[in-house]
Amino acid sequence: MYTLYGRKGSGSFAVEAILAETGQEYKFIDAKPGADGKPHAGLLKLNPLGQVPTMVLPDKSAMTESAAIMIYLGDRHSKGGLAPARKAKDRAAYLRWMTFLSANIYPSDLRLYYSERYSTDPNAADGIKAAAVAALDREWAILAKALGKGPWLLGRKFSGADIYAAMLSIWNPDLPAFYAKYPNVKALCDRVKARKKIGPIWEANGMP
Repeated sequence: MYTLYGRKGSGSFAVEAILAETGQEYKFIDAKPGADGKPHAGLLKLNPLGQVPTMVLPDKSAMTESAAIMIYLGDRHSKGGLAPARKAKDRAAYLRWMTFLSANIYPSDLRLYYSERYSTDPNAADGIKAAAVAALDREWAILAKALGKGPWLLGRKFSGADIYAAMLSIWNPDLPAFYAKYPNVKALCDRVKARKKIGPIWEANGMP
C-alpha cells in the first residue's frame, strides 16, 4: 500500500488522482504545518524540505517530486494506461509535457504565490510576481498551441500529463480570463474532472 503525504488543493492532488485512476490502495495523510508554522513532523522525517507530495512506497522507501512520482506510478501500474510504454511512439511527448509542466509552469506558480521565498530583498516581491505572470502567459501559450483540438496532450490518448495540466490550470489567479484565452485548456480540464475516478478526488480537494 502507498502512503501519500499531501494537502488538499496542493500538488498532491495529481498523485492522488493517478493512484485512484489506476485503482491503487493508498492512505492519505493531511500534512498541514503545525500551529507554530513548522512542517508536519512525519513529513519532515521523510522529506527534509517538508514539501508535498511525498509518498511512501510499498517497500517503505520515500519518494518526492510530483512529476517523478506520477511517472513512476504510470510505469509501475501500466495497465491503467496513464503512461505510454517506454518504446511507444508518444513516450517522448509524454515525458516532454510532464517535465515542461514541472520545470516551467509549476515553478512560475510558486514564484507568483510565494514571491517572498525568491529574494532576500523585501522590495522585490512585486517584480518577482510580475515576471511570474509573464512567464505563465508564455508557458501556457506554448502548451495550448500544442494541445490544439486535443482532446488530450497526446492526441487521443489520455495520460498523467493531462491530470497534471488540469491541476495547474486552476491555479491561475484569474481563472475566468485564463480559460477565455485558452478554451482548449478549459476543455481539457473539464474532461479530466469528469472522469469517474478523478471527479470525487477533485471535489474533495475543493478545486473549482
